[in-house]
Amino acid sequence: MDATLSAWCDKAEELRVAIGDEYWKMNVGLPYSKEKLAQLEKANGAHASVFLKDFNEPKSLVLDAVESVGSERTHELYLKLHDLRKSDIISKKQKFNGKPVNWATWRQFVSSASDKQRKEVFDEFIGLTNKITPIIKQRFDTIVKTYKEHNLDPLQSYCDDHRMSLRCLKDTMHHLGDGVRHAFDRDWKHYTQELLMRDPRNYDDFYYMRNAIFSKMPHISINPLSGVLNTAKELGFDTTKIILDKEDRPDKYASPFCSFVKVPTDVRVSYKPEKPINDMHSIYHEYGHALHATTIRNDLPYWTKYVTSNGLNETFSTLFEDLTHDAEYLHKKIGIASKDADDIVERIRFMRLYAVAFYAANSLFRIETWEKKLPFDDWDKRYAHHIKECMGIDMPGNYWQLHHILPESVMYVPSYLLAEIRAAEISKEAKDDFGRHWWQEKASGIYIKNLMKDGSDSEAGTFEGIDPKPFIEELVKRV
Repeated sequence: MDATLSAWCDKAEELRVAIGDEYWKMNVGLPYSKEKLAQLEKANGAHASVFLKDFNEPKSLVLDAVESVGSERTHELYLKLHDLRKSDIISKKQKFNGKPVNWATWRQFVSSASDKQRKEVFDEFIGLTNKITPIIKQRFDTIVKTYKEHNLDPLQSYCDDHRMSLRCLKDTMHHLGDGVRHAFDRDWKHYTQELLMRDPRNYDDFYYMRNAIFSKMPHISINPLSGVLNTAKELGFDTTKIILDKEDRPDKYASPFCSFVKVPTDVRVSYKPEKPINDMHSIYHEYGHALHATTIRNDLPYWTKYVTSNGLNETFSTLFEDLTHDAEYLHKKIGIASKDADDIVERIRFMRLYAVAFYAANSLFRIETWEKKLPFDDWDKRYAHHIKECMGIDMPGNYWQLHHILPESVMYVPSYLLAEIRAAEISKEAKDDFGRHWWQEKASGIYIKNLMKDGSDSEAGTFEGIDPKPFIEELVKRV
């Protein structure tokens, strides 16, 4: 590597680690410094501008540098959005743990709220999105302008990052949405009848259903953290470098997440407890991220360690979460009775249908906004259209502004679905080569680690030609 580029990369990593640590503290609800973040973002943006002035290779680092410049220009807007969601997206009618429900506690609240209470908060929050709309618009406008300054396009950059064509991306999302539509509609009606004795309504959203779906089951005592750690050990992974934060702080980010502060030596997982089975999914998913990050070779170039596509990042988290969709795994490794394990897997299958329908709509919405260069004022209408198309429900178009990814990320949501397909492929390969119980075989651990260790150069990171049909066929089957 060129000595000048090597020195630039060393400084870039130093800044990345410092920024990651500060954002981690903010997102888990610990004291952090806005002033320090501003200084770090400014320094990082300036450092990225040096790269863009002096280098034009590697291409992945060009995009990463442009995103760093965009982050520096918009980080104050990001922090403002972060604060407003907790201070202004707040219920006047309902409380959680003695305090008014806000965006950060919404998902925990709905898991035990009555139907009437959920609708009240849903309607309140939909009516409050105007509090955050100007910030979201300004942030997107600034980021897209930054892309244009460097002759980049958000959608094409995403496709390049995933080594796939736009046609393949669009076709895959359409195949997924169309492929699950009938089964999703059938099962959504079945479970809302079971839970609520009525047909689905728009406030029976993904984040409510993923907890409510298990509410009719008897209480199951499980220790998912022990389960994932034991499985990781059986597969030959080292989990000692992974930091876990499971404290339920009021200001903690609503969604579970994994932070790659320093690859591969400082990787952190955060989640807020909801319901035991859903916590199991979250823990397995985020530990999949963490096992991936801590397995990446430390001797790789900076950009190969850090600048990995979102689809590749989500692949291994999905692979580990998929273990919780296997009744034999739940019985043998988590200790759940066979009958209960079968019931859990069938309910999870519905939630996977829900996730595909929901994220296909989200993905087609996001693709369309960039491909057609839609004015921001049209986004709500197009979001409502895609939700109706994929889920068959009338959803207020501004619901996307309450989501945890869509208002923050230029292009991310298709990555969840690309990862679902790729993880299913890896799981099938492991099962074919190492047996039905591949998740306890060291040889399959070696196979998976070989896919993880090369960072962005992993063969699992090429998505052109990905085939969603086997994944869909397996998902729509009923036990």
